[in-house]
Amino acid sequence: HAEEAWMTMKRHCTRYYSRPHPSLTMIAIFTMSSYTPAQILQYYDRINLPQKHRYEPGHASTKIASQTSTGLDFLSALQRYNLAHIPFENLDLHYSSHHSISIDAQDIFNKIVVNGKGGRGGYCMVNNALFANVLRGLGFHVTSHGARISSSVSAAKDIPLDQVTFSGFSHMVNLVSFPDDPDLNCLLYTSPSPRDGLLS
Repeated sequence: HAEEAWMTMKRHCTRYYSRPHPSLTMIAIFTMSSYTPAQILQYYDRINLPQKHRYEPGHASTKIASQTSTGLDFLSALQRYNLAHIPFENLDLHYSSHHSISIDAQDIFNKIVVNGKGGRGGYCMVNNALFANVLRGLGFHVTSHGARISSSVSAAKDIPLDQVTFSGFSHMVNLVSFPDDPDLNCLLYTSPSPRDGLLS
């Protein structure tokens, strides 16, 4: 099973050498999570993560997350269950009295995990900020980046390559790297996206 997960993630990851893709810009590098181990265990419950993937936050999870042979399987499970249980939505912008969204880590956690048992989620920066903090708390090496969306993703028909345009940097993605394979990076976009890491 681990070998199959490794091959799946390897197909959806990319070797990342001299510079990032032109549609990405780095917006944050943090090594510490804003969440405690107890909060990460609450997150496991929120996404209904199976017991076999519930590594204790701290030394145990860091050991798993720091090696591609085990970390890719763990990362893939977290991505799948996160996507299945935390929706892409922006209800607060439309239906709250304040018509705004906080991207503070604790506000996000309270909205999606503590008060989100009824199915609350967020838009890309909210969902990706939550996921980045969880991954950091589990020992993954994560950088968050601004991203632009290609006009070809929402087109009703194929657009010739020379006519494709990109939006402004209005989205967020997370890039996970592995210490034992520094050239391997997995690009994750938690709303809405394929269930495994993406090519950057």
